[in-house]
Order: sequence, then structure tokens, then C-alpha cells
Amino acid sequence: METKGISRREDGYFTPIENDRQEISEIGEIPFDNELQGEWRNDLNSHDTLKNVGKEKVASLKKTISEINDMIEEREELSNEIIKEGEKVKADLDKFISDIKGDLSRESEVEKVKGDLRKKKVEISEMQINEKVSAWKDIALLRKELREKQRELDEREGRMKMLDKILREGD
Repeated sequence: METKGISRREDGYFTPIENDRQEISEIGEIPFDNELQGEWRNDLNSHDTLKNVGKEKVASLKKTISEINDMIEEREELSNEIIKEGEKVKADLDKFISDIKGDLSRESEVEKVKGDLRKKKVEISEMQINEKVSAWKDIALLRKELREKQRELDEREGRMKMLDKILREGD
């Protein structure tokens, strides 16, 4: 017996179609439960179910955005601390250079020490410049990531508002 399809009867049952005529096979009738389908649709359309869709992702995005903002602040603070420390070391070197006194017999050694200390000041200044550039790059990358996460959050919140509006219109 070859089945050509299924036909729904007026009473809500399905029957297989074996040929051009609709006949009931040995399988019998398959009930079609309208109440079950209605419950499924009610669950799908309930405000609570659809409203909760994506809420976790929005909360996660908000947490990520907050963490990125914290990282930006921490990086700025770290950079400022490094630069301040460099300034302190340079001031200490200046004081030390000015405090070095020498007699005429040791003047070449004193000038060599002062020259070495001045080189250290230059190295510290270079380190400060490199730190400023490095901090700028790090913060720029963090802000780029922040913009991406903020855009994703805005899109998700927009979709949630639109879905909520559609659900309110349906009621």
C-alpha cells in the first residue's frame, strides 16, 4: 500500500491518502490537538517569555562595557604614575648632579659621572615618551572595543524595545 499524502478531516483528524480516493488505512486516525497548539502559541507569545530573550546578553554586554571603562581608567592611572615616577627620578638626578662637587684633580671623573647621570635623565625622558605612546595605543584599542560593545548593546536594546512594542500591540 503506497501512501500519497495525508488529508485533514473536518473533525480535526488526519488520514493517509493511498490513491485518488481518500481512505482510512490500518494505521487509523491521527488526532490533531488544537488545544495543545493553542497552549504552545500562548507560551510563545507571552510577554515574559519573549521579554526575557536576550536579557542575559544585554546584562553581559553592560558588564563588559563597565569592565572596559574600568580598564581604560586603570591604564590612564598607571601611565600617570609611571610618568610621575620618572619626573621624581629626574628631579633626584638633577639634585644629585648639582650636589656633586669636585676638585680640579678629579674634575674629569666628576664630569664623566655628571654626563652619565644626564644620559640617565634622557633615557627616563625617552621611557616617559614611550609610555605615553603605549598608553595612547592601549586606550585607543580599549575605546574601539568599547564602541563595538556599546553598538551591540544599543542594537540588542533596540530589538528588545521593538519586540516589546509588537507584543503590546498584539494584546
